[in-house]
Amino acid sequence: MTALHDAGDPIRIPSEGGSLHIVSHGGPPMAAFDELGRFVDVNRAWVRAFGWSREEALAMFVEDVAADGDAAPESVDLAQRRGELLAPARTYVRKDGTTFTAEVTTASVTSGGRTFGYSIVTVIDSRRRAELSRRRADASFRALIETMPDGVIVHRHGRIVYVNPAARAMLGYGSLDEVVGRRHVELSHDDERPEAVERTRAAWAGSASSPVEDRLVRKDGSIVHVEVVAMPAIFADEAAVVVIARDLTARKAMEASLATADRMASLGRLAAAVAHEINNPLAYAMGNLEVLDRELRRAGDRVPSDLLAGFLQRIATAQDGASRVRDIVRDVKTLSLVEGPAEPIDLHRVLDVCANMAEHEIRHRARLVKRYGEPTRVRGSEARLGQVFLNLLINAAQAIPEGSVDDNEIVIETRRVGPHEVEVAVHDTGGGVPEAIADRIFDPFFTTKARGQGSGLGLAISRDVVASLGGVIGVEGRRGRGTTFRVRLPVGGGRPPPIARLAAKEPPRPTRPRLLVVDDEPLLARVIAAQLEDDYDVTVAHSGREAIAILARGDEFAAVLCDLLMPDLTGIDVLGWIRSHRAGAEQHMILMTGGAIPAQADSSKGPRYLAKPFESDELRRTLESVRAPG
Repeated sequence: MTALHDAGDPIRIPSEGGSLHIVSHGGPPMAAFDELGRFVDVNRAWVRAFGWSREEALAMFVEDVAADGDAAPESVDLAQRRGELLAPARTYVRKDGTTFTAEVTTASVTSGGRTFGYSIVTVIDSRRRAELSRRRADASFRALIETMPDGVIVHRHGRIVYVNPAARAMLGYGSLDEVVGRRHVELSHDDERPEAVERTRAAWAGSASSPVEDRLVRKDGSIVHVEVVAMPAIFADEAAVVVIARDLTARKAMEASLATADRMASLGRLAAAVAHEINNPLAYAMGNLEVLDRELRRAGDRVPSDLLAGFLQRIATAQDGASRVRDIVRDVKTLSLVEGPAEPIDLHRVLDVCANMAEHEIRHRARLVKRYGEPTRVRGSEARLGQVFLNLLINAAQAIPEGSVDDNEIVIETRRVGPHEVEVAVHDTGGGVPEAIADRIFDPFFTTKARGQGSGLGLAISRDVVASLGGVIGVEGRRGRGTTFRVRLPVGGGRPPPIARLAAKEPPRPTRPRLLVVDDEPLLARVIAAQLEDDYDVTVAHSGREAIAILARGDEFAAVLCDLLMPDLTGIDVLGWIRSHRAGAEQHMILMTGGAIPAQADSSKGPRYLAKPFESDELRRTLESVRAPG
């Protein structure tokens, strides 16, 4: 733009001693206006474009020719600011009422102490209008993909030309320059690259792909699960392929969590069934060993001392093995439950169960050290907390290579943190956690294990479980210095379990109380009778129907010991009959179960539950707590 005197088709701006002439090359419509937006001059091209004469224009304001009311204030403000502006295409009005589209360049000039504005009008023809429309569409497309929550990757001839902010965040890139120019297939997992190439070929041929699941590779080498669609598009005036990637991490984590819960539910049902089948024969095996031990000791001098000692040693060994089987079954039942009741639970018992279950992973790699603080209860369920600590212990074991037991250890430590929290620390002397991944170790599907050796969900689920119980979990560690996971949990209600003490023997009763034993396993019923024959007058029934028939005769019993699951009538059926015909007698009933004790069981309302297998001392204590006096 140039300012010339007496040349071309100028506009004149008043000045001291004359006027300032402004001309633009090409003779476009031009107008000058003052601070209020009143025209002070227009050129001949402006008169031809707008239809008003110069004299008519000098009585008008800028806003009189702008169909868009915002155009006039913009021009006036500009004159006051002494700036320059290329306004976007807008609609203007001719004298005859018709309209046209134009771009207007506005600037300002100072003359005689006053500021004037002047405008150069570029009328837009149909070709120019189409070009502007295309530019607007391109700008709208760019604005849309810049704000999309899904990742957008644009590539052309195999090279990436654009990646939107959502995709950069998803893939871990800080700037566009880090990824533009790379081959687009480099973002796909090696196994998924052939499909990515095929989608690109189809898009170049004009076909959009259907949504499919894919795995993309983040900057740090980790994997993100996505759903992708590839389609042809025009980007920056050239043909390109646009890939839209939706992050499936949260959805996949939810699906995996539900699948895990379903598997755990199936395992729980299987464990309960297997436990029931194991516990019944285990109960009478343990009972018979106990009776055999008692009878041999009673035999005294009738058995040679060397034989007696050998027999008792073998019995003790068998009892120890049976006890280990019982404990294994108990631990499996505890950890296979999907959800247990939220109640005060013994934290150290949960840790012991998890340590027992992880022993096969630990024993060839490290020494297990327990440093327990004061006995503590937390509110939750053994199953859910067991899932957390078992995962931490197995991870700790797998961080240590086999064969160096004496050089490594895994430490479980508990301590109170103030009056309301307890902390559990699981420390290992393994390779540690690199600082680069410490912040992502709890992310779903993030794992450093080889494919097929871990899903990357264990720590993510553990974090969710701990959070649901009102706690927090964190990790500490550096490469080569081991790893420590710390779990803080709110202290729950209830008192810690009392330390077991030997009960003082009571003097013999003058008469033996009557006991009804009901179990469909004849061997178990007989061994229970043998265990209790010194203290009780035992009547045995082998079915629920037989038990009800005995009770219906009017026989009185100090207690009823009944199996929970039987083929005809269950223990619950027998309990129902007792409640209907002998109100209050359910307080003197014990239900034996080889599976899980029902979560709704309430011993304060009767009956009591007793898990198989049990030792005679436990059985006697339970009977003493429920039997009727006399």
